[in-house]
Amino acid sequence: GTGNLDVPPLFFDSAAGDVRLRGASPCIDTGISDGSVVGDIRYVGRPQGAGLDMGAFEAIPYSLTVACLGNGTTDPAAGVHTCSDSEPMSIAPTPGYGWVFDYWSGAVTGTSTPAEFIITGDLAINAVFRMEHGVVVKKPNGGEIWQRGVKQKIRWRSLGNAGPKVRIELWRKGALVTVIKKGTANDGKAVWLVPSDLPTRKGYQLRIRSKSDPLLEDYSDGTFQVVAAP
Repeated sequence: GTGNLDVPPLFFDSAAGDVRLRGASPCIDTGISDGSVVGDIRYVGRPQGAGLDMGAFEAIPYSLTVACLGNGTTDPAAGVHTCSDSEPMSIAPTPGYGWVFDYWSGAVTGTSTPAEFIITGDLAINAVFRMEHGVVVKKPNGGEIWQRGVKQKIRWRSLGNAGPKVRIELWRKGALVTVIKKGTANDGKAVWLVPSDLPTRKGYQLRIRSKSDPLLEDYSDGTFQVVAAP
């Protein structure tokens, strides 16, 4: 009927009789007031948000900000989430390919997975991931100006089991421009004679990829420019 919900209310712990509302509860800000209700069962003022909450408890909203440092994801995902005061929470990491979860920083510390905590105010949590296997482009990595017809140094870092050889490619705006090295020793260094007919443009990046495991790859963090020789 009018004013009723047919979806789970998302209580803290309904089995234990704890009917406080989680931050994602559909009951938050959806109650109807006749003007006589000014507080909840704990004498917390109503409303705390944009509207009155349904039920005996008015949720006090706080923000949970999650960030991922390195290659990985979390549940809840990176971003800002609305939670309720004293809400029990857990957060779990999923590392990207070739990466491992390292540790938590911020409001949660240590290495437990998942990590459990209680919302006590506005909180920020960082999930820190560490590369175990892969390649990292070091040069060019953004801001360089390379001349046509000049030899330029390419540098990268290799970690773990990235294989004996890498492939080096030139990209621009998400499209492959040319293959610089089809297969070169994975020793962190190469020399490239910039072609004299390469278009003089901004927005170039390198992609370096393991030959034995193509999922292990990296792009220049920023873009570089190719200019004509003086």
